[in-house]
Amino acid sequence: MTSKTLSLVMILMVECSLREAQADPAAPEAWGPSDSGVVLSVQVATNVLTRGSPVGLTIRVRNTSTNDVFFSETDPKYDFQVFVRDGSGRLYRLSPDPSIQGGRNRLAHTLQSSETYAQNVTLKVPDSIQPGDYTLTVEFRIHVNANRNNPRDLDRYRHTLTSNAVSVVVR
Repeated sequence: MTSKTLSLVMILMVECSLREAQADPAAPEAWGPSDSGVVLSVQVATNVLTRGSPVGLTIRVRNTSTNDVFFSETDPKYDFQVFVRDGSGRLYRLSPDPSIQGGRNRLAHTLQSSETYAQNVTLKVPDSIQPGDYTLTVEFRIHVNANRNNPRDLDRYRHTLTSNAVSVVVR
């Protein structure tokens, strides 16, 4: 094997390794901690995020409990709170502030036992985030063991799920 051929093989191996690392940064089986039998998962289209550019996420909520779970939906970019945290613990929000969503229509959903709800979300990476290594997580509010017609029950049985953590690099 000539040195040119060997160099070409090495370049191809490195390129394949880089593509592999970006193609599946979080396996779909990666789930956050269970809260009342409900788990949350996030999968990122690429683990290299570019400031000012969109990033695609696939978010799943799975009900592994025997109870029905309720949640309301307005717009996925408001419903799922997406954050990145740097090594020093500083937290940055990728999703818009949910308090500004105003009077949007809400759709009520029931997630029965063993069901999974999936949503694709695209968000813009803010320019204010400094380049570096981060951990991306998602939070989502649900209601467990609640009578969805009784507002007091909804408040009493509200849970905030946290997804699996995904390592990302911001450039």
